[in-house]
Amino acid sequence: MFRELLTLRDQIGKEFHEQVVDVSVGKEGRMTVKFVNSPLRSRSSEEKQQRANAVAGFVASHYKHPVSSVSVQFVSEDGRTNDGGTYIGR
Repeated sequence: MFRELLTLRDQIGKEFHEQVVDVSVGKEGRMTVKFVNSPLRSRSSEEKQQRANAVAGFVASHYKHPVSSVSVQFVSEDGRTNDGGTYIGR
């Protein structure tokens, strides 16, 4: 499963032309995707939600395992500070 997450991370980065710092799956199949230093960090909530929706759709069609939700975060360079908010893809 670890290799599949690394592959998915790389695919998401390529698809959205961004650096993805982390893709993880937690309890009950909840996936989190973190974009580092994304230009969307300073964009509107609507634009961030649109990206979250697109990422969720991409995950649904490219990841072999079911997930219950996909959260997208826009984090700072250190990969820890979530100053861009968290958006749940639909």
